[in-house]
Amino acid sequence: MTDVTAGSANKAEDELVSPDGASRRLTPAEWIEIKELYELGKLGITELADTYKISRQSLSRRFKNEGVTKGSRAHEVAAKVNSMATTPSPAATRADTYASKRAEWIEETRVQGYTKSKAISNILFKMVLDQRAAIAAGAAAPMAAIHDDIKTLMLAQKAQIMATDAALRWLEADRYVDPNELPNLTIEDLTDQDLLDHFVGNDTLPEGTSIEEMNRQIEEARAELEDES
Repeated sequence: MTDVTAGSANKAEDELVSPDGASRRLTPAEWIEIKELYELGKLGITELADTYKISRQSLSRRFKNEGVTKGSRAHEVAAKVNSMATTPSPAATRADTYASKRAEWIEETRVQGYTKSKAISNILFKMVLDQRAAIAAGAAAPMAAIHDDIKTLMLAQKAQIMATDAALRWLEADRYVDPNELPNLTIEDLTDQDLLDHFVGNDTLPEGTSIEEMNRQIEEARAELEDES
């Protein structure tokens, strides 16, 4: 047996009164949209009623009947905003990738450039040796016979070197310093005794030299350098 009462209730919930007094049935998709916008706190009852051409009173009544609360899911919006704020932009991600990969790309470019150039050099060297051996055995024409082949290989090598050099310039390889390879520098003031111990230790000054004598010799050396310059 069909539950007539339940069917009437559902129909009453779906049929909301428009501002001009006429009733219209909301589609399931419309109700899902309205409910989500309200729960996320994006639109209030007035804005929703105007957008979907229904009365504020009937919409408020349906919200109450179904326990829909304004802003009950606002935290989802806040979470999404925070996620967007903490997620690096594509540009930042690309910059991080470039920074982390730069040393690897520089090394790879250098290795590939060297390997290719050496391979061409080996081919050229072998070609010349083979031709010389053939000429000595009387089985080949003079060296000029392979001139075009040699020229082609040399042009290929030159083009390869230029390509490698261009890639390294783009990577600014000449300005790159791997922070992991930087030495740990400890800067401290050396006393006269520290200097004396150093000079005596590497045989620059003989043992028994006094600090005064060391300073005198330093000043004399400085004066000589200034005179030469």
